[in-house]
Amino acid sequence: MTVQLGIVVVCVGGEDDRPLLELHLDFIRRLTDVRYTIYAGVDRLAAPLVELLAQDPSVRPLTFGAIPERDSLEHSHYLTLLTERALADGVTHVAHLHMDSFPVRPGWARELAEECGAACALAGVAASELGQEGRPRVSGMLVPRTFYDTYGPVVSLAAVPRNEPDYRAYSRQFVGEDSGDPYGYLLARHNLPWRRLVRSNAREDHYLLGGLYGDVFFHLGAASRPVRRFPPKRPSRTQFRGLQWLRRTGRRLLPEGLRERVPDALRGLLNPDGANVQANNDAFAQIRERLLTDPEGYLAYLRGVT
Repeated sequence: MTVQLGIVVVCVGGEDDRPLLELHLDFIRRLTDVRYTIYAGVDRLAAPLVELLAQDPSVRPLTFGAIPERDSLEHSHYLTLLTERALADGVTHVAHLHMDSFPVRPGWARELAEECGAACALAGVAASELGQEGRPRVSGMLVPRTFYDTYGPVVSLAAVPRNEPDYRAYSRQFVGEDSGDPYGYLLARHNLPWRRLVRSNAREDHYLLGGLYGDVFFHLGAASRPVRRFPPKRPSRTQFRGLQWLRRTGRRLLPEGLRERVPDALRGLLNPDGANVQANNDAFAQIRERLLTDPEGYLAYLRGVT
């Protein structure tokens, strides 16, 4: 099989994220055995890191113009534009990564490309730690061009048909939105099988951060978030319904600027796992340091090898 891979990454970060970006590029370079181009969205990346990317012949740094949205809406906007650019260049497969995620298995791209087709529509991270096995994540995903040709276009999160019954049925399974939902919606709408890369850690320092998925991708998690609040670990149905109600009520009654001021203690009543911002920040800092100090050693630790 001939694979011409377009790796799509929305890059958001400051100068102190240089070691993480260099690690991201290094793992892609060492473990990818097919021809590839990295399509990097750099509208909100520090200028020195844009220069770093521009020096790499395998990277195309691209800007599209600032937008007011943040979080998943912003990420999905740039992700969609980058994907369109890759497809216009004739790639046979599109891989989605975050700037803080990267492949960890040699030959990963060819392996996933060979599986996609008759057996499955695409391969992607499935956050089993959150009870979201039915929701593909773009922190690690590979999509054949035939998916776009047959079921596309894959629109941005802002353009999904929120009022259509099929999308409402899909979105009711989750709390909030994710930039992978345009893919998840198409998979659900057409009842398509896909390879779920569930969390495969043998050991971990946090239930969400520092995850291995199918032993194919690593995702540090939350590297670009200024405030680190996370979904609960495998929520019960009561928790899930309560969080859905809290989100709907908050969006209806609270101005957007006040929603982030809800005390963590109140959030923690329904989400004791992920509502403590300080604990999450501390865990993130520790895991990031361990990863950057000894990447191979930390991956071996997560795999249970050492």
